[in-house]
Amino acid sequence: MLNSVNMVGKIKDGLVIKETANGLQYGQFTIEVDRSYKKSDSSKDHDTFMVTVWRSLLESLQGVQTGSFISLQGRLADNNFVKDDGSVSYKVDIVADRIECLSR
Repeated sequence: MLNSVNMVGKIKDGLVIKETANGLQYGQFTIEVDRSYKKSDSSKDHDTFMVTVWRSLLESLQGVQTGSFISLQGRLADNNFVKDDGSVSYKVDIVADRIECLSR
């Protein structure tokens, strides 16, 4: 099986740098991707995804700003967890392997 994602979208929320318990830095931002169809009022719907970047890819995004268009390749990662009430929360994020800035 293959877990692969390719998309083009606009950075909605800027890059936030975080750190693992082991001290490894990573970054997260959200990307807004238009759907391929228009609504009855001619506007487009979009989907918003959380994107995680690691290592050298994190460094290459330092100058990218909110509103920039990017193309990315990566994979889906499920981040499911059990809440205090015992129910399961399902969350899918994108882990980027490659990003190309289309506008800054």
